[in-house]
Amino acid sequence: MSRTLALIALFLLLQKVVDTQPISDSLKRSTPNTEWKKLDTLIENAERERLSGNIDSSISIALKAYSLASSLNSQIQKAKALNILGTAYTRKGNGALALENHYKALAIQKEINDKKGMQTSYNGLGVYYLNNGDPAKALSFLYDGVSLSEKLKDSVMLATQLYNIGLINYEGKEYNGAIVSFNRALTYAKCPKAIRTLAYIYGTEGNIFSDKKDYKTALNFFKRSLELMKRLNDNVGTASTYQSIGLVYQRMGQYNTALASLMRSYEIRKRSGYTAGMIYSYNNLASFYTAIDSFSIARQYAQKAYRSAKASNQKTQLVAALENLFYIESQSGNCKKALSYYHQMTKVKDSLNIEDIDRKRIQAQLNYDFDRKLQINKLEQEKKDLLNAEEIRRGKLFNTSLLIVSILTVTLAIVALLSSLRRKNSNQKLRVQQNEIVKQNEKLEKQHNLLLLQQKEITDSICYAIRIQNALFPLTPAIDLFPQGFVFLQPRNLIGGDFYWLNQVGQYKVAAVVDCTGHGVPAGFMSILGITFLDDIIVKKGVLNASQILHEMREKVINAMHQSENTLVLNDGMDMSLMIYDTLNNTIDYASANGKAMLIRKNSPTDNPTILPVDRMPISYYIRNEPFLTHTFSVEPGDMLFMFTDGIVDQYGGPKQKKLGYKQLAQWLKQIAVLPTEEQEKTLSFLFYEWKDTGMQYDDALLLGIRF
Repeated sequence: MSRTLALIALFLLLQKVVDTQPISDSLKRSTPNTEWKKLDTLIENAERERLSGNIDSSISIALKAYSLASSLNSQIQKAKALNILGTAYTRKGNGALALENHYKALAIQKEINDKKGMQTSYNGLGVYYLNNGDPAKALSFLYDGVSLSEKLKDSVMLATQLYNIGLINYEGKEYNGAIVSFNRALTYAKCPKAIRTLAYIYGTEGNIFSDKKDYKTALNFFKRSLELMKRLNDNVGTASTYQSIGLVYQRMGQYNTALASLMRSYEIRKRSGYTAGMIYSYNNLASFYTAIDSFSIARQYAQKAYRSAKASNQKTQLVAALENLFYIESQSGNCKKALSYYHQMTKVKDSLNIEDIDRKRIQAQLNYDFDRKLQINKLEQEKKDLLNAEEIRRGKLFNTSLLIVSILTVTLAIVALLSSLRRKNSNQKLRVQQNEIVKQNEKLEKQHNLLLLQQKEITDSICYAIRIQNALFPLTPAIDLFPQGFVFLQPRNLIGGDFYWLNQVGQYKVAAVVDCTGHGVPAGFMSILGITFLDDIIVKKGVLNASQILHEMREKVINAMHQSENTLVLNDGMDMSLMIYDTLNNTIDYASANGKAMLIRKNSPTDNPTILPVDRMPISYYIRNEPFLTHTFSVEPGDMLFMFTDGIVDQYGGPKQKKLGYKQLAQWLKQIAVLPTEEQEKTLSFLFYEWKDTGMQYDDALLLGIRF
């Protein structure tokens, strides 16, 4: 009984607080005062500078406004200045000052019951926690703001808050939930005052279509967003939109246009002092320069992103920076650095996964609480309307009305009590589940640490094997022996079995492309045998007959691997294409042991490439060990020869997830043959990775291109 009475008293007390209106500054303005006009102007200018992205200027003006508001004892304007400072410090990446100012503003607004101001504080705190990787707290504040905005029927603020809620769903890749929130926001964003929110909705919907690879529709949304952002002079939104446009053009392979947009975004953020946005620009530029193999520039941007994200505790961007650094160092052969970045990235990702589990649990609870709040608010409003109508129409029934209110209050108290009991039961179940999760996490942590130790030992061994293999690779790069040549080499693992061999003996330039059985470390050791045998046959013995070289290679592999008819099923070996270029007579001798090559003539670039003959026998013991054949071709300056392994044509990908095949590769080679050789490798790399997309690589891939 006492619990029920306490709930009734609490309800009446809350009702009294809700009915209380904020103390207006109008009483203090009864006497004309230029200081008040100056204060209003400072607040307007600080907000305008913030929206324009001039963060440092906004902070400076807001501090002056806060000082003047304090001297005039204007609580409403003090809170406004504090909220502007909080949002500006969020953009600067200064979390401590951002939270301090937002919470101070909220305390003042609660004290004077300034509900309009409280909306701004709730939204500011929600945006802060959204930008700093705490979606659960962000949702809590945003839902409080939505509840208040519903009461005040504030369409502009509702549009903003619902957009931010949708943004949390989008960041979590919950696209359906994001679209639902955006559509709700759009119903409130029709009025002119909500045009800024409309611009941000267009931009985020563009990102959704970009993720779905509908680039044309994405660019259409981005252009609509950019037009509104520029009209509003919103530098923050403009920079964000240029960033999204740049990423789309990068995915489309239009690198010059992509870089121009990414740099415009970077310059706007740098000029505006938008520290949080700068981290995104650093990571995007690092990814861009990595895609075009400019690793030194990519490393500089990635390290800036790493330092800034770590300092401001932006975990999502920290993971992106670590992923960039891991890829850059692994491609540059810095295995220890790559492994260090990989371990850091794994730890941060693990913490984000745990936070994501908590976020989904808390979000479900918040959705429940939010719906319940709306129901209680609706009942309270109906009760108020009923009381007001009864007092006007039938004053004599006051006692009856009071009885009705009491009954409704008791009913709500009972509902609240039952809800509390249900929640207590749910919380007990959650605690049991959480304890189980903790135990599982501890077990996983032990297993994870063991795996990391084993992985380190394996990676160290692989790094040493890579150093051995690299030491045996040609001392003369392709670009030196063939000034208009290039190499595209992408092992499936850190070490692979595909290798190329180059050397010159007198007037003859020799090039070989070899695919050893399998991939990874075993194939890597096989490649060491192959390099050693080629050195012995061509350099030491001076054999310059293409078919004879393949024959002696086969004999050496059979002897070294002790192969015979009895080991036929287990025979490891190599596939090889070999070319000997006579620089005086402009002819090539070509022989193939399951190797692949195509020739494109300069005088007929639109014709399909000529596929060179193949002897379908490997460099190993085989069911038929017939002689290899030499094929001689004359070549003209500008003709191009492409020798490659089957890891390229056998790669699955594309819209139908099928093998690339020789026909598609021939189209690619026709496309790049007209380009300068320094552009050919970049273009081929882009085409290969676009085809593979996010799928796994099934085999080592190697292609050697030579322009005569």
